[in-house]
Amino acid sequence: MTKYKSTDQVMKIISDKNKIRNFGVI
Repeated sequence: MTKYKSTDQVMKIISDKNKIRNFGVI
């Protein structure tokens, strides 16, 4: 696989994980 096209993609994935984690807390 090639490197991520931009850090934006990585940040998006991280934010999604954080959202799931927050839902888990609730």
